[in-house]
Amino acid sequence: YLSIPLKSEELTVGAIVINADMKYAFGPDELRALEIVSRQIEIAINNAKFAESLVSSEKALKEKIDQVSKKERYEKIINTVSQSVHSSVDLDEVMENAVNALAKNIDDVGMVSIFMIEGEELVLRAEHGFPDWFRERIKRVRHPRGLMWKTVLERKTVYIHDTEFEAALGPAGREAGVKSYAGMPIGFGEETIGCINVSSLKKDVFSEDELNLLEIIREQIETAILNAKHVEALMMSEERYQTLTEVAPIGIFRSDTEGKGVYVNNKLCEITGITKAEAYSHGWVERLHPEDRDRVFSTWMEAVRTRGEFKEEYRFIHRDGRVVWVIAQAREELDSQGEFRGMVGTLTDITDRKLSEEKIIFQASLLDQVRNSVIATDLDERIIYWNKHAEELYQWKEDEVRGKHIIDVVVPESSREAVESMIRSMADTGHWEGDVMGKRKDGTTFPVYLVLSAVRDEKGHIVWRVGVGADITEKKMLERRLLRAQRLESIGTLAGGIAHDLNNILQPIMLSIQILKPG
Repeated sequence: YLSIPLKSEELTVGAIVINADMKYAFGPDELRALEIVSRQIEIAINNAKFAESLVSSEKALKEKIDQVSKKERYEKIINTVSQSVHSSVDLDEVMENAVNALAKNIDDVGMVSIFMIEGEELVLRAEHGFPDWFRERIKRVRHPRGLMWKTVLERKTVYIHDTEFEAALGPAGREAGVKSYAGMPIGFGEETIGCINVSSLKKDVFSEDELNLLEIIREQIETAILNAKHVEALMMSEERYQTLTEVAPIGIFRSDTEGKGVYVNNKLCEITGITKAEAYSHGWVERLHPEDRDRVFSTWMEAVRTRGEFKEEYRFIHRDGRVVWVIAQAREELDSQGEFRGMVGTLTDITDRKLSEEKIIFQASLLDQVRNSVIATDLDERIIYWNKHAEELYQWKEDEVRGKHIIDVVVPESSREAVESMIRSMADTGHWEGDVMGKRKDGTTFPVYLVLSAVRDEKGHIVWRVGVGADITEKKMLERRLLRAQRLESIGTLAGGIAHDLNNILQPIMLSIQILKPG
């Protein structure tokens, strides 16, 4: 089981969950690759939130426009600020455009400003109409003095139609001749982070339409702040993604919609021997092994055309002349609007694995040439290897016996207890050899000379057992014939001895008979 959290704006918003039907399914390479995938998903989530904020902003804008006066200048203000918000992620630029638009299109506006909180101070970020002396005096306002801090602390619109008796108006404002004031807090989430302020040298200047307009501008600035923070988060995510790809132990690549590379990490170049210039064109194709080139390129272009999955094992000819085996996997990458933007994938060096597979195949081929049965079992005595001669000897195919208990397959019931005892004895010696009875698939039995050996890992632990057996039926028959011949020879020798002894006993009698015969 594997779970990777997905975060947005430092909050966990979901998780990637993967289940496998085998133990230890996920190695360090897969974990790093999945970490990269999770960062890409986080980028996509932030993009989606960014898009949602734009949609919400546009809806709110439309609703507010319906409420305010249809005066052309108000629409001009709204359009100017809205276009600035949606065309730029530079917050200072958006705020400058907002204060300039308000100042130029609202009657009798004296000064417009936007302040943002920094610690215990409100700091001037954008203004229009400030005299130089006034700008210098209020560029930083300490908590909690003045109308601006009152706006921030009350967290609601503050409208003073006549400031003559307003205690919160500071000496700088009175010296500048401020007679009416309207301020609105700027928020981000649940937090107030600044305020937008409009003041006039005349009393009772701002109507309900102007206040509604100010509300719209405030919302647009909040959207701009949200956009800027999203862009900052995206940039940080992109930086983390770039860092992860560069330290990953596997190659990582991205392509455009035509299948040409737009990004590869250094590890990919190290594995394959191609340059980034080759990766960003179709030059990498020339580095493919001639036997793989046409197949891999056509399969890749088909995956790009159909936006399907690409997964292939193939070879590169490295610059140093080595043949490098790789496995590449890629799938489509979509933008925030769900449009196809290309392919993204990984490339892993599997040269060692391929060489090991080739060595195993070679060794298995050698074992298949041996005219003895070679059978390997795990520690539970279940068959994991069965050579060709074992198939001939026991009449079972390898795929029929793989995973079955060795005693159930090749040992007759009459020999079961003896063989089990013999296997147990191997725990101490690691070796056994001798004659046993074997059993074929059809149930017939035959004698086998068996050599059993334990195979140990680098720590000396037994990891599996291998047995080499030979059918000794003919040997046993020859032994029986030899024994019979030896017995017959012994009987013949005995009979000859008896005949000789009888002959010696009868010899005097025969001589006496000759003497007694009449002349």
